[in-house]
Amino acid sequence: VVAGVEAVAASMIRHALITCSPDGHYIAFAHAKQIRLFNTRNSQFVHLARDGKDEPMHTGNVRVLKFDGQSLHLLSSGDDKNVFVWNCGSGKCIGRKAMNKKISAGQFGPNGKVIVADKTGDVYCLSFQSYSTKETKSNGSTGSDIAEMQSDFLLGHCATVTDVEIVKQGEKMLLATSDVEKKIRISQFPSCYEIVSFCFGHKAFISVLNRAAFKTEDGSSIPLILSGGGDGTVRIWEPKTGNLLDTYRGLIEMPASIDSKSVGGKRPRVDDESKEFQSSSDSGSAESQIVGGLTVSRWQNLTAVWTQGDKKIQFLKVNLGTLKPHCSIELEDMPVCMAFDPQARLWVVVLRSNKDIGVEVYGISEDQLTMKKLEVHESLRSKLFTTIDLDAQPLTFEFSEMTRPRKKPRVNDMLPNNQKV
Repeated sequence: VVAGVEAVAASMIRHALITCSPDGHYIAFAHAKQIRLFNTRNSQFVHLARDGKDEPMHTGNVRVLKFDGQSLHLLSSGDDKNVFVWNCGSGKCIGRKAMNKKISAGQFGPNGKVIVADKTGDVYCLSFQSYSTKETKSNGSTGSDIAEMQSDFLLGHCATVTDVEIVKQGEKMLLATSDVEKKIRISQFPSCYEIVSFCFGHKAFISVLNRAAFKTEDGSSIPLILSGGGDGTVRIWEPKTGNLLDTYRGLIEMPASIDSKSVGGKRPRVDDESKEFQSSSDSGSAESQIVGGLTVSRWQNLTAVWTQGDKKIQFLKVNLGTLKPHCSIELEDMPVCMAFDPQARLWVVVLRSNKDIGVEVYGISEDQLTMKKLEVHESLRSKLFTTIDLDAQPLTFEFSEMTRPRKKPRVNDMLPNNQKV
């Protein structure tokens, strides 16, 4: 019985974040209130400090962890409503902003701008009064003082924003924002009052967004948006029109009532699709159907997908408008989060059986048909964080509670006890 209780307690450690810098020189990890920045060139951790003081980085669970396009800065934010920007070279905090609501998603935008979204559905753009990447790159710091960032309102959702992504469409920049009400909004950036399209199709909340791009013969790039949700599906969209190009349902087990032939090759009829997700949502295993990780590599748009509560990671090939299965790997320990680096190596944060958090790395095999486990630095194999918070849970748990249908009370239940039939 004691072993069973420990197993349940260990399985509760599900909150962690990971992100890789675009140049591959830094890997950032977060668990609960802790952030660790690893320098892959010297295999050492960068000490993060606020204004030269060893103050706690965050006082609430970290929900956002992103690098900028130049791999110079790291963005962090979360439940304490504070937004911080860190210099990767020096580890110093160079910018901050105290928001009014808990932050649920964030991303770096062009020209050093920071985009954050809160749980009420509002999206803001934060910016420095003066932002110079050249000064930061040469000196390793933008100054000893922490700059207070300015905030401007961009747009609003009627529900919690779950993720944000910036997409380049020709000369224009588009902002994709997803929410718990199953939709993705595509807006012009920074004039986000101009709505480009909406993407509808998920049968549950959208948990994660990512982007892919294809080079054409004339050198132009065709952008695509990928999304994963609480319905256990991965979908690919054309952001300019909002068209759903393809849906991958291989992450969930098909109910016996659904003909797999009608779902595998072509998009099923609406009535078949509604039965599929109604059956899966009634099964009581909603956690195993939530797409908890969706990361895209530069190598042929290889995409890794993971559902919460599953030790298997599936790899898809994203072609123009299609999602095709490539291979899969089964891990010994439970994955918590994952991210590709520029060399198409998959970094996975795993929960060890002894309630410890470590890192595993997987790379493309010589035949390019499978993924193989690679060596990882000893400082990352275990004890990645000094303390483990058993109460820290991912936001997808809250999303599930928000969207879970509630039973309507029967008339008999509302009557006093002496009047019940």
